Amino acid sequence: MITTETTSQAPNFDQRLLTEEAIRQLCKPGTRSLRVAARTIITPLAQDFIQENKIAIERMARDAAPVAQPGISQGSSKVGLLANCSQTAANAVQDILREFGFETIAVKPVYPTPGAVDSAMLNLAGQIAGAGLRAAIIIDENAFALKRRAEKIDGVRPIMCWNVVSECGCDRATNLLFVNIRLLGFRKLRQIVRAWLEAINPEARQETAE
Repeated sequence: MITTETTSQAPNFDQRLLTEEAIRQLCKPGTRSLRVAARTIITPLAQDFIQENKIAIERMARDAAPVAQPGISQGSSKVGLLANCSQTAANAVQDILREFGFETIAVKPVYPTPGAVDSAMLNLAGQIAGAGLRAAIIIDENAFALKRRAEKIDGVRPIMCWNVVSECGCDRATNLLFVNIRLLGFRKLRQIVRAWLEAINPEARQETAE
C-alpha cells in the first residue's frame, strides 16, 4: 500500500510516467521513500516494486501546470498510434488521421513482447493525461487486457471496439481507442477508426462532409 510518509533523504521524481525501470534506478537498496510529482502516473509494475520493497510514496505539492481534464485535449493535433499489426493496416490508419487533420505520433516496440507493448501503451496514455497528445489508437491482439490497464490512469478514457456498431456508444469523452484487428479485419478497422474520429471530433465530421 502506498503511503505519504517520507524522509528528507527521499529522491525526487517529477516526470509524467514512473515505470519500474525508472524506480529501480532511483531507489537503490535501502531506499524507504520517494517523492513524486502530483501528476505522476505510476505504472502497475512500478506499483508492484513499491509494495515489494515497502517504499513510501509522497506526492509533491501540485504546481501551476495545467491538469488535463477527462476527455480530449483540444490544444493538440497529435494522435498517438501503437499499431502492432501489418504495415498496410498501420498506413491506412495514418491516412485516415491525416484526412482528419491530425499528426500521427507512431510508436512501435522493437521487440513486440507483451511487456514492451504494455510499456508503449502506458507511455501514450501518460502523454494523453499530460495533454501532450490529443488521443491515441492501440491496435493489438491483447487490446482488451491493455484497455483494462489504461482504465486505471486518471485523465484517460479508453474504449474497446469490437465492431462498427459499438462506435455508437462512444462520445467526446473517449480519448484512447483499442482495437483487435484479428477479430475485425482490415476493412472494419478503417470503418471503426473513421467512426471514432467523427464521434470525438464533430467539427472534423462536418468538414469532411463538405
